[in-house]
Amino acid sequence: MNLRKSVTLGLTLVGLLAACSLNRDLIVSPPSPVLPAPEKEEVKKAHKDLFILLPESDGKVGKIAVASEGSSQVIDKPWFGVQVEDSGRGPSGPIPMKENEVQDLFGTALEVHPDLPNRFVSFSLWFESDTTKLKPESKEALKEIVKTIKSRKSAKIYVAGHTDRLGGESYNLKLSSKRAFFVRDLLIARGIPAGDFIVSYHGETMPLVNTRDGVAEPQNRRVEVFVK
Repeated sequence: MNLRKSVTLGLTLVGLLAACSLNRDLIVSPPSPVLPAPEKEEVKKAHKDLFILLPESDGKVGKIAVASEGSSQVIDKPWFGVQVEDSGRGPSGPIPMKENEVQDLFGTALEVHPDLPNRFVSFSLWFESDTTKLKPESKEALKEIVKTIKSRKSAKIYVAGHTDRLGGESYNLKLSSKRAFFVRDLLIARGIPAGDFIVSYHGETMPLVNTRDGVAEPQNRRVEVFVK
């Protein structure tokens, strides 16, 4: 997803404020009409704003409501965003964003909050289909996770489990739980204190790649580790 050319810095304050509030309604006013100069025609390009919900420093997540053109969308998951165009349509449905995409798009704006860019370091560990078996590259990544936790002297590690859409919702929720706790236990076995972990699991509800039901997507079979 390449949003660089189509997204403005409308996120800057909104995303940061959203991270600090459990409930915040954001109303996006429709743009004022711009009349073309009488001597020439002027083609107005579609303008887009992007609003992204960021987690708080302790990992807690609030929510924001983005309203425009008589409709609204609620964002209540971290690193999800909503687009608003000035073409008469309401806001889009929430879309997942990667942390590196947010940094790439809004790194300059986020630097005004010195703690934010380095607040978390994130890792993704990938799994074989329908198992808690890590792929070979993820086994190597575990070493980097342990090294990062120890170098940052982190007392908070967030572990989130996910699945693809192969299988039923209830089954996938259980599978994502197994994957999350499997990774937690691997890190504990490598010397990380058990009390430092906050574990969550989301089944198939937060995919990196949106697919139809029943589709096996390798990028969605993952556990995400956030190191404060």
